[in-house]
Amino acid sequence: MTAESTAGQSKLDENRSGKSRIMLVENHPVMRDTCRLLIDSNDHIEVCAAFATAEEALQQTPLLRPDLVLIDISLPGMSGIEFSMSVRAIAPDLPVLLMTGHGDERYRQEAADAGATGLVFKHEGPVALLSAIDEMLAIRT
Repeated sequence: MTAESTAGQSKLDENRSGKSRIMLVENHPVMRDTCRLLIDSNDHIEVCAAFATAEEALQQTPLLRPDLVLIDISLPGMSGIEFSMSVRAIAPDLPVLLMTGHGDERYRQEAADAGATGLVFKHEGPVALLSAIDEMLAIRT
């Protein structure tokens, strides 16, 4: 378990804010930190844990019980697509929002086929990412 996931674990116990909890999975530290800052700057959502691999995120999902998983498609080891399929066995109703830097629209269908709730392209920017998160959280409630 990384230091970031340990911090996420303690946040589970401390979360009395009523904010929606986002599990973030991104292997690039700059992108992971940027997404965390963007999400945490909003008054209704927060990052409850951040991981560099889908395997670690999948293992921690039952413990952390996030409201949404935001995960990159391209990760070392298990991909975001594979995570989307695997997480259904342990959290069938958990929204999974995939993000990708690849501009290929074929990923939208691949994401849907894998059971992901949505897909956002990184080039669409922070407003599109936050809108997609809000849309996915609205589906859950």
